[in-house]
Amino acid sequence: MIGYKWANEERTAVIRYPGTYVIENGTGWEEFLDWREGGNEPDQWKTLLERKQDKVNEIKQAFVIAPKSGLTTSLGIKVDCKREDKDNFQELLDYCTRKSLAGTSIRLHNNDFAEVSVADLQIIINEIQEHGLTLYQRKWAKEAAIDQATTEVQIKAITWDSVE
Repeated sequence: MIGYKWANEERTAVIRYPGTYVIENGTGWEEFLDWREGGNEPDQWKTLLERKQDKVNEIKQAFVIAPKSGLTTSLGIKVDCKREDKDNFQELLDYCTRKSLAGTSIRLHNNDFAEVSVADLQIIINEIQEHGLTLYQRKWAKEAAIDQATTEVQIKAITWDSVE
């Protein structure tokens, strides 16, 4: 029998057979594969620092996915808003300006088309830039909150959609 202490509680782990641990959790026994033999490390064995790193990785994944949901502009149209989309709109604006076109047709987030003016294109570009900056600020705020967290409960409460 091997004794472990975490979360200010005494726990007892018993090795039943190689690669598997059984842990008394206060209400019964939980069985975990040894993560060194291909299983996942039991969550309650993770340190606060490891939990923080897991949460930072979760926030980074959400940050990467966020632009894929598109952006509804002040013009009332929903456009793709990844960095390359902003660059494409900028190229289109440059082309319209070079050719003295009053406007053009663009493909929306849902693959429909909309007619926009050169001024509308500039609005779309500006709003995509602002949205990108907002996403970065949100990511940085979440990372700072994770860094400042001192308990597991505080870490769990931080999500991409949570408001701090």
